[in-house]
Amino acid sequence: MSSLRSLGILAEIALVCVISQAQTPPAQKAATKEPTAAPAPLIKTKTLTQEQQRALYLLEQLFETAKGFGSDRMKIRARGQIADVLWDYDEPRARDMFKEAFNSIFIMRQSHGAVGREAQAQPRFTPDSQLRIEVLQLIARRDISLAEKLSKTVIDVPSEGDAQPSPFMGRSSEQAQLYLELAMSVVATNPARAAQLAQRSLDSGIQPEFPMTLMMIGAKDRAIGDDLFLSALTAALKEPGRVSFNIASLGPYVFPDWGLGLFGGADLSYLNPGATRQVNPSLVSQFLNFVYNQLMISPEGSSASDPEGRLGKAMAGIDYMLAMQITPYFDRYMPERALEIRSRMSEMLSAIPAGPDRDQMAEFFSQATVSELIDKAENAKTENEKGMAYLRAVFASLKDGDYDNSLALVEKMGNGEMKNEFSMIVRMFAAMAALAKGDTETALRHARAIGNPQQQVNMFIAVLNKFLEKKDTIAAGTLLIEAEKLLLKLENTGEKASALVVLAASAARFDSIRGFEIMTSAVEAINHSKIADFQMDQFSKSANSGLEGYVADTLGLTSASFSQTFPQLASLDFEHALMLAKSIESKEGSVMAQLAVCRGALNNKNALMASEKENANPAASQPSKAQPSKAKTKAGDPKSTKPAASESAEPAGDKTKPTKKAASDKQPTPPTALR
Repeated sequence: MSSLRSLGILAEIALVCVISQAQTPPAQKAATKEPTAAPAPLIKTKTLTQEQQRALYLLEQLFETAKGFGSDRMKIRARGQIADVLWDYDEPRARDMFKEAFNSIFIMRQSHGAVGREAQAQPRFTPDSQLRIEVLQLIARRDISLAEKLSKTVIDVPSEGDAQPSPFMGRSSEQAQLYLELAMSVVATNPARAAQLAQRSLDSGIQPEFPMTLMMIGAKDRAIGDDLFLSALTAALKEPGRVSFNIASLGPYVFPDWGLGLFGGADLSYLNPGATRQVNPSLVSQFLNFVYNQLMISPEGSSASDPEGRLGKAMAGIDYMLAMQITPYFDRYMPERALEIRSRMSEMLSAIPAGPDRDQMAEFFSQATVSELIDKAENAKTENEKGMAYLRAVFASLKDGDYDNSLALVEKMGNGEMKNEFSMIVRMFAAMAALAKGDTETALRHARAIGNPQQQVNMFIAVLNKFLEKKDTIAAGTLLIEAEKLLLKLENTGEKASALVVLAASAARFDSIRGFEIMTSAVEAINHSKIADFQMDQFSKSANSGLEGYVADTLGLTSASFSQTFPQLASLDFEHALMLAKSIESKEGSVMAQLAVCRGALNNKNALMASEKENANPAASQPSKAQPSKAKTKAGDPKSTKPAASESAEPAGDKTKPTKKAASDKQPTPPTALR
C-alpha cells in the first residue's frame, strides 16, 4: 500500500498546512517598546525585595558558571537570557551582553564550520541560525532599533543546500528571515515599522515566515497589510519556479477560508477566527489574475517542469492539488476563467507519470458523496482501493463537522498504521473544535481516546486550562490528577519531562502545592532520563515540531519550558522554586532553570509594589521581617519539604542541602558587574 501511504502522507501534510496557515497570529511576544531619547532610570536597590536582590546576585553567579559550559551555543544562549533578565536593572550592561551574544554566533560558526547534514541544510534550519533568531527575539523585546542594526550585519552565505534550491523554500536568506522575525516582534506596537521590515525581506523572495508575518500585520492594520500583500505579489512574479508555494503563501491573506476546501468544506473556521474578515474585491481580482497567469504557463515553464526528474513528479502533484484548491474561488469570483483553469488541471494531471499514483490522485480529488465513497470501499477489489475510498470518505464526512462518523470510517481503514494516525488526527481536531465551542465534555471524550499518551496529556492540559477560564477549579483539579497519573506511568523520557513541566505551570495557576509537587516529579524525570546537554536547552524554548507541534501551538501549549513554568513558581515561592532548579543534575539545565527563577522574581511586580510600600511606611513592616512562604507544605510530604536556598548558584548534582545565610536588616548592594 505504498501508494496509499504516500497519499495519506500528502493528506496529513495538508492537515498541517491548514493548522499553520489558519492559526491566528500567535500570542504576541512582549510588546516591543520604541527606544526613547533617554533610557529609563535604573530601579533603585532600596525598592527591591530581598528575593529580588538575591536574584540579581544569582545572575552574576550564573553568568560566571555559564562560562564553563562545554557547548558554545549554551554559553551564548545563557548570556542572552541573562541580558534579558538584567535589562530593567542595568540596561548598559545588558545591552553590551546582547551585542556580545549576537556577535559570538558568527565567531562560533567561523571557528567550527558546518559538516554533514548541517552543511547541506539551508541556513534557516541550522542550530546556529535558530540560536541567532532566539537571541534576536530577546533583543527585539527590549530595543527594536538595536535588533535591526544587528540584523543588518548578517551576510548571507550560500550553503550546499542552496545549490539546488527547494521549490518551497527557494534560496534561503538568513537576513530576510531575521527581518521577518523582527517584524513579528514589533507588529503589536508599530505595524508600519513591521511592514517596512517585512518589505526588506522580499528582496530575497517570499520566505516561509512571510505568510504569518503578513497575516499579523493585516490583523493589526488592514491598509498596511494590503500594501504589503501587493508588494509580495510583485516579488512573486520574479520567482517563476515557486508558483505553488507563492500562491499557497498569499492565498490565505485574500481568502479567510483558504484551505478549508481541502476537507470537502469542513467547518474548520474555529482554527481561524479571522475567517469572518471581509474579502477585499480589489485584492481578489489582482490575486486571481496572478494565479491565472501563473497556472496557464506551459508545462515547460511551470514549477512542474523538472528536466532532471528530481522533483517533477512531486511538484506536478502539488501543482494539481493547489489548482483543485483554487478552482472554487474562480467559480465564485471569476467564473469566466473557471473553465480554462479546469482544462489546465487536466494538463497538470497528465504531467504526472502514468501509474497508480496518478490514478489515485485524480480519484482522491474527484467529487463524490460520503455514501458513494462507502459503497466504493465496500465493493473494492483490493485493500489499496478500499483504504483509499475510506480515506476520501473520512475527509468528505468532515464537511458537516461529524467527527464521530469520521472516526467510524477511520476504523474501517485496513492499514493499522494509517488507521491509528488518522484516528489521532481526527480526535485532536474534534477535541479542538469542541474546546472552541466551550464543550469540555466532548473534548475530554476525544482526548481520552487518543492513543498517543504525550498528545493525550497535551489535550488534557488544554481542557484543564479551559476549566480554569471558566473558574471551575474542581473539574480542573480532577483532570490534573488524571493527567499526572497517566504521565507518571510512562518511562522517564524527555517527552514525559516536557509534559510534566507544562502540567506544573497549569497546576500552579490554581493550586501552588500541586504545582510544586508536579514540578518535583518533572525534575526527577529529567534527572533519570537520558537527555543530552544540548537537548536540555530545549526546556528554555518551544520544541514542538510536526503535526503534533502545530496542534500544540494552536492550543497555546509549548514544549517543556523552564521559561514558562519556573517564573510562575518563583512568583509563588522563590526559595522552593530555586531549590528545584538547583536539583537538576545537568549543569546546563540547572543554570537555565535558575535563570527562569530569577526572571520570575525580578518580574514579580506585586512583590516590588509591596516593597515600595514598606519603604514608604517602615513602621508598618516592623512586626515581621520576613514574609511567610506562599506555597504551603503538606505535613510529612517529602516532596513539599523546602530547604532554604543558599546565596550562591549550587553546582548541578550537589546533594548537599543548601543553607540560608543570616538575614541582615541592611540590604546589600548588587555586585559591580550587575550594578
